[in-house]
Amino acid sequence: MRVFSDLEYGNESEAQKLDLYLPTLNKGPYPLVIFMHGGGWQFGDKNDGQERFWIDLVNHGYAVSSINYRLSDEVHHPDGLFDCKMAVEYLVKHADEYNIDTNRIGLVGNSAGAYYALMMALTAQHPKFQIKGGVNPSFKCVAVWYPPTDFNYGQELIKGNIINRIKFGVSVAFAESYFGEKFKKLGKQFLREASPTYYLSKLTPPILIQQGDKDYIVPLEQAYMFQQQAKDRGIGDRVEIQVFEDAGHVDPKFETWENRKTVRAFLDKHLKSDKN
Repeated sequence: MRVFSDLEYGNESEAQKLDLYLPTLNKGPYPLVIFMHGGGWQFGDKNDGQERFWIDLVNHGYAVSSINYRLSDEVHHPDGLFDCKMAVEYLVKHADEYNIDTNRIGLVGNSAGAYYALMMALTAQHPKFQIKGGVNPSFKCVAVWYPPTDFNYGQELIKGNIINRIKFGVSVAFAESYFGEKFKKLGKQFLREASPTYYLSKLTPPILIQQGDKDYIVPLEQAYMFQQQAKDRGIGDRVEIQVFEDAGHVDPKFETWENRKTVRAFLDKHLKSDKN
């Protein structure tokens, strides 16, 4: 494969860089898969190993980009989200140079990166989250692992329940770091408007959520609530949930060769079906 490292998509931070992996053979334009790493918005990096699962897609005719975004020690919501959107804008503007098909872009990620993937897809045409005067493409599909989908649920989960505080306290701390404030000071409306669930609509692309039933960072219930909201809005067929038994957060069960085939089949269906 051909690798382009540390491409700068912004000039406000050293974090505003991305890596791009392309097939060696020039048979493009290639469908593009954009990966956002996890790390609770506090840590993680575009080439710390989380990207390896997705880079395998290059061997199947995909362009793959792994992007960095500013973490919560630099900025708070929604600046990191706009970093991700700026990275996409860079890739779209340089599509001819890298032989990328801008009409076939999918988003993938895990944990905090999965949250960004969902927010990017669901707010692609929302005026509050568009890059003014810039490129705001739509996305064909989203495949994510254990994404936070509703911050109000996270707040309610630990109220008056010591067991849940122990189980889910870490994820709440991550989220409060992301916002730069305690949940109780943010208010339900703010948390609602920061949650992917709020933006489900007829424009929502197909979404695959994979999650473990022993996840004590992001509860499985959030995925089901997200799917139910999609059903309530008449788009239940857009959200597919696959549950991994006895799997926790960042579990090796997600990275098996069998799951590579499962995820690739989903991406092929939505990014390559018209080319096969």
